[in-house]
Amino acid sequence: MKDKYTVSVIVPAYNAEDYIQQTMDSLVNQTLKGMEIICIDDGSTDNTGKILDLYAEKFPDLVKVVHQECISQANAVNRGWKMAHGDYIAECDADDFASLMMYEELYMAATTPRYREKADVVRCGFFGVWDDGHLQPNPLNAPDDMFCVDPHVLSPEKMGYIFGKMVLLPAGIYKRSFIEENNLYWREGGQNYEDTAVSFKIRMAAHDYRFVNDILYYYRRGNAGSGTDTIKDEFAICEQYDEIERYCTEHGYPFMDYMNTRRYYDYMWSLTRTPEERQYAFLTKCMNDFRKHPAKRELFNTEEDFRNYCAIKYGVWMETGVRIE
Repeated sequence: MKDKYTVSVIVPAYNAEDYIQQTMDSLVNQTLKGMEIICIDDGSTDNTGKILDLYAEKFPDLVKVVHQECISQANAVNRGWKMAHGDYIAECDADDFASLMMYEELYMAATTPRYREKADVVRCGFFGVWDDGHLQPNPLNAPDDMFCVDPHVLSPEKMGYIFGKMVLLPAGIYKRSFIEENNLYWREGGQNYEDTAVSFKIRMAAHDYRFVNDILYYYRRGNAGSGTDTIKDEFAICEQYDEIERYCTEHGYPFMDYMNTRRYYDYMWSLTRTPEERQYAFLTKCMNDFRKHPAKRELFNTEEDFRNYCAIKYGVWMETGVRIE
């Protein structure tokens, strides 16, 4: 039974009635055969659960729906991942959608006969998408010789393709046995950024990491109900990075320089979503963490980013009163 399916796609859903039909249509019409779609309705109070049930009725061999009380997205994803029977697992947020060829392309890359072993991870690019139809491409642009790499022996100049960019967890597939054997599940109990630590853990633990340069996933932006526009606890990102450091140190992985650079970008993302009255306290936390976990200049995307990092690290914002953008 555990080898019956190619890819298991987990859809954590909470009050997504405005988008869930587009999400599900993009999944039930995938060109890849042998998939399963596991939808976890996390206590929705709108029509999300009813819409999902209609898809399960129409596609009984493809769609499974579980209804639970409202717990968290992390709990919903973990429950779905542990229910999965696919050779690979993936996650698709309930307000996002996928190219109809996405999982076939990723699965073919994961199982190509060129390599004796199947990939641990296969990533693709993604579009940021707004309700007005605006698209923002986020390509990987990985060179041809990086189709299949081991991050543990990768040259420093190419490490940025794995650790230097924003990595969207749903824009990829992950070998189920790799996830299970390494206990790579979401951290539960937080209110924001629940996928940050597991995203880095997956990258650090993988030994067969593959890239598909096509842009195949559509990541919803500007949805007032999504995690990208709402924040309950800006300090949650700090706890995620504490966990990343613990995991990296415990396993002796040589990736903390990249983690500390990404810490800056994720902290700044959290700052933009933090109410003005709470920004001083959060910037103080940023300053202390940047001093405790210094990042290397050459790993920043731009010189301006590094200067901004230094301004926060050395407390310039406190002296001038200038708000950091």
